[in-house]
Amino acid sequence: MWYLFIDLPIAALVIYFVYDFVTSYLAATGTVWQRIIASGKGSLTIVWARFVVLISGASGGLVVLADYLNAPGVSDAIKTMVQPQYVMILLVAIPLITEFARRRTL
Repeated sequence: MWYLFIDLPIAALVIYFVYDFVTSYLAATGTVWQRIIASGKGSLTIVWARFVVLISGASGGLVVLADYLNAPGVSDAIKTMVQPQYVMILLVAIPLITEFARRRTL
């Protein structure tokens, strides 16, 4: 149960990011890309960072939820999808995309 002290703040952060993105997106005007960038406070880097937090938090949350609901099949399926080669690809891709977005070339 100690992991709840870590998972609950992460879940709250993910919920806040989703809420902030959706409300900002709905309040913005323009094309889809202009609204997405407006949702990131004018920075595509912030949009990318929040997307990474959302995906990470959701995948971790699903594993915890499956363990809590005593559904080991779901938990095992998620854990098998996170194989070392995928983690390595993500560890290289995330900083590259962040660098690309930071240079404002997107």
